[in-house]
Amino acid sequence: MNPTSGEVWTVDMGYAAKVRPCLVVSRQPGDNDRMLFTVIPMTTSCYGNEYEVEHHCHQLKGVFNVQAIVTVPKSDFIRRIANVNSEDYSLVISKLCIWLDLSN
Repeated sequence: MNPTSGEVWTVDMGYAAKVRPCLVVSRQPGDNDRMLFTVIPMTTSCYGNEYEVEHHCHQLKGVFNVQAIVTVPKSDFIRRIANVNSEDYSLVISKLCIWLDLSN
C-alpha cells in the first residue's frame, strides 16, 4: 500500500531525526517515477511560528512543521496512523505554498 496525500504515517527520518509521524503531501508516483514521497513531519517542540500547523487528530500530539518538509523513499514508511481532515490538510498546503513562495 502506497502512502497517499492527507495520510499521517510513522516515518523513519534517520538517526538524527528519529521515527516520527509525518503528513504525506505529495501525489502518488507514476509507473516511471521513483518511489519518493514528500512529507511534513510532526514535532512537539513548538515555537509558535506561522509555519507550525495545529491539527484535530486526537491520537496525535504536536504540530505539523511545514518548514521541515522532506522527501523520503517508500522504504522509510513504517505504518499508517490516521488521515487528517480536509480543513487541516488545506491549511498545511496553504502554509507550504507560502513557505515555498508558490503563488496560485
